[in-house]
Amino acid sequence: MTKNQIGICKLCGANARLTYEHVPPRNAHNKNRFYIFPMDSSINDPFLQKTKGRPLQGGIGYYSLCEPCNNKTGAWYGKAYIEFVNQAVFRLRLANAKYNNGDPYIIHPLKIIKQVVSFFVTLGSINYSEHYPELTEFVLNKNSRTLPENYQVFMYYNDSSNYRYMADNFVSDNGVIQNYSEMAHFPFGFVLSFKKTEIPIDKRLVEITSWKNHPFDFKHRMLSIPLKTLPVELAMFPGDYRTREEIEKAISESERKYGKP
Repeated sequence: MTKNQIGICKLCGANARLTYEHVPPRNAHNKNRFYIFPMDSSINDPFLQKTKGRPLQGGIGYYSLCEPCNNKTGAWYGKAYIEFVNQAVFRLRLANAKYNNGDPYIIHPLKIIKQVVSFFVTLGSINYSEHYPELTEFVLNKNSRTLPENYQVFMYYNDSSNYRYMADNFVSDNGVIQNYSEMAHFPFGFVLSFKKTEIPIDKRLVEITSWKNHPFDFKHRMLSIPLKTLPVELAMFPGDYRTREEIEKAISESERKYGKP
């Protein structure tokens, strides 16, 4: 994509010049080189060790939003999210304290969940302003606390340099179709589920949907969040939190049973 690309803004639906939206914000540890891989590369190279990706500089992002929407989301939500990230980095890398009820945070819950939803709008494979207007309205109206019950937002710690950006997935789990998107970038991973189901995507995920109920300017002075650190070894497999050893064992067992692909 080019810097002068004209297209439909995924947030407001306007036909305008699209700007580069960092996901997450650039100052949330998203400034470095990253690699783009062909979608089929994970078939024979699940850990993407042999495949040569296309390097890009300056942090992960998308030409998905018009300039006004980019500026609004950054001004309204960006600072709160960056503060959240900085606290998480301290918890993961510097703090030795362990808390029974989860790590304590001083955060703006509504601003953060709106920023997270804006991530998924930005990386979506379809135009959310047309297909999911409830989500785009939730982001564009900074004071809105209306998010229909079918939407759920979950999170976890991603304490690694691995990342995962997988939008609008349909995954079958014991006959139940799960519809969700996932974004993982140090130090967090987030999942947006579009439809509640009886079978959870993963029981270790922590739901934060209730953060929508706080006023815009409310700052929680001590919010304990019992986040689990989950592995993100397979970039192109949403909802897969197996360790590298578990994945390698599964591959070996499959090769013994069915032969190498």
